[in-house]
Amino acid sequence: MAFLVVATDPLHSDFSEELQELAAIGAEFRTARCRTEEDVAEACRDADGLLVTFAPVGRRALAGLARCRIVVRYGVGYDTLDVAAATERGVMVANVPDYCVGEVADHTLALLLCLSRQICQLNARIRTQGWSGPLQPVPRLEGRVLGIIGLGRIGRAVAARARGFGLRII
Repeated sequence: MAFLVVATDPLHSDFSEELQELAAIGAEFRTARCRTEEDVAEACRDADGLLVTFAPVGRRALAGLARCRIVVRYGVGYDTLDVAAATERGVMVANVPDYCVGEVADHTLALLLCLSRQICQLNARIRTQGWSGPLQPVPRLEGRVLGIIGLGRIGRAVAARARGFGLRII
């Protein structure tokens, strides 16, 4: 049997890069819809490797994965993986430290704009009261200060985007 990799809970359907890499080593690939450790054990029992987003991979799941030698989490942490249990079983664990950095930074700026420009509040008001009456003044964003706690990958990406809006970063 070929080396088998299972994506336990894919958030997207485009695995073109992964499929090219796996094809190069003659590996098979399939997806599953796992939400529990029992789902993981059932769907991945014959897998040699797992690609995990949010599915829990703990002791119970690992106990059902006799062939598994590696679990890679599509994300920056190991939130849903029991690293100690995997290590005890000789299963390597890895993550993708730059996964979705841009998306998270973009979303952070979207929420910042929503709050600073009062988009949600004004949208709700206009939907219920129409355009009548004076609107609250919306302060200018340019020149304001944005404090960022932690300048890891995401913090640096947010800072770079925020500078484009003329924010001062501290």
